[in-house]
Amino acid sequence: MVDEQRAIDFLDRFVDGQPKRFFRDLDDSGKGLYAILRMLALADDETVAGDIAVALGMSTPRVASALRTLESRGLIARMPSDRDARRTVVRITMGGREALRAKQAELAKLVDYLMENVGEADMYEFLRVSRKIGAALNKIVEKSDGKE
Repeated sequence: MVDEQRAIDFLDRFVDGQPKRFFRDLDDSGKGLYAILRMLALADDETVAGDIAVALGMSTPRVASALRTLESRGLIARMPSDRDARRTVVRITMGGREALRAKQAELAKLVDYLMENVGEADMYEFLRVSRKIGAALNKIVEKSDGKE
């Protein structure tokens, strides 16, 4: 039997405990810009928007919107493929690489701060529990999709 009040209390505590500004600002308002730049920095030069959507589990409209934002900031460039001119590939620019390095340095400082103030053991425990929660949630999604 589901204890609705317990679930509501838990969710209220979870939401109240979130450093909202941090999570909101972590990846440019949740648009996935940092994740896309990171992927492009590691990818070959023939990455297309569809590859990004699949790899990051994002919808194609969301990827298209994020790419427009990144392109307007000069962080990526879209151009015809060297192998097939009918395809448009997405490449990270030098400005994108610099922005990515700056974000990674910012995140490294943040993780260092958290390790010192929360404790390394607790941070790794948080990751362990987060993975366990993620696996349980994936099972629910798989069941609802009929994959199990």
